[in-house]
Amino acid sequence: MDMKETGKKLKEARNAKKLTPDAIYRKTHMHPRIIEALENGEKPEGMSQIYYEAFLRKYKKLLGIETGEPAKKQSSIIKEKASSKKDKFFTEPARQISSLSTKEYAPIVALTARILAAVLVVVILWNFMRIVNRAIARGRESKAKKAVAKIERGGQKDSTTKRTSPISPVRSAVKTDPISTVEKKTVINQKLSLAISSTDNVWVLVKKDGDVAFKGILYKGKGESWKADEKFELRVGRLEALQFVVNGRNMGILGKGVKDIVIDNSMVKIGRKSIRL
Repeated sequence: MDMKETGKKLKEARNAKKLTPDAIYRKTHMHPRIIEALENGEKPEGMSQIYYEAFLRKYKKLLGIETGEPAKKQSSIIKEKASSKKDKFFTEPARQISSLSTKEYAPIVALTARILAAVLVVVILWNFMRIVNRAIARGRESKAKKAVAKIERGGQKDSTTKRTSPISPVRSAVKTDPISTVEKKTVINQKLSLAISSTDNVWVLVKKDGDVAFKGILYKGKGESWKADEKFELRVGRLEALQFVVNGRNMGILGKGVKDIVIDNSMVKIGRKSIRL
């Protein structure tokens, strides 16, 4: 006996006993929705097979219907229906796909190829831009190092010029030493050199002998150098991002924060702090 016939028998037996679904509910505590599903020969949605068979036996027992038909047979019928639905679910799309012609496949293949080509072009361009940016950064860093090295070499030449032979002992109170006079002139006429290089983007204002020599952002890895007769005056946005070379002497990092700096041939003054040269 299939589920539809079983449901029909349940409904006929209930009507013969003149019982309403509410009366069944009060006796068995089965929800009217479950009773309706059983009488329609259906398994309630979301209900497991075990609960379905238990409710069916309980309902049959209440109505006095023989349960000679094994519950396993009912279960097998349900499983066969579920299996057929499942097979149809999986095989139907495959059948539809296999029925597609080559012409119907062509637009899909073309669109997929275009998407893959676009992705490949984007990846290539991205890698190319990375290589170019690295090359530019290395070029700037190389120029900065060369500028600092040039200033250092120039400072070393100036320092060797400044270091003249020691003054010979005074032999008489009347004679003057010509070497001492030359050394003094060299010190007075010596140009003041300054080179700075940045480890990060930083705003800098540089004045040499009162005139603006540089004003703006000194970019990461870039270096600049100048010469002055008397002094340099600087205002720096982030002192910790700059390295200084004064008269060929590597001063390194002079501090941090926003600072005003004055540099002459005798000292470097950073705010209230002074460093003798």
